[in-house]
Amino acid sequence: NKYKWVFARSNASFDRLTDPEALGVQPQRMEIVELERAMTLQEFAGRYPSDVDIATLALINGVTEDEMVPAGERLKRVVGTPVSVN
Repeated sequence: NKYKWVFARSNASFDRLTDPEALGVQPQRMEIVELERAMTLQEFAGRYPSDVDIATLALINGVTEDEMVPAGERLKRVVGTPVSVN
């Protein structure tokens, strides 16, 4: 109760969000793709574009960029709009 007014005043300072760019932002999500054929992560990134760089893809998949990943394995890609901080 001691700080109730601080939070109430803070909440009242927000305005309705109308910026189309901000409203169009989609959360980034991981999509899992089962490989139809063996390929490197570089090939995977070319065939299944991701919204993160190749180093991040390697990290989240636990492979190196030029490691051959066998057919049937599942790799993660990231899709969605990254939030830009201005």
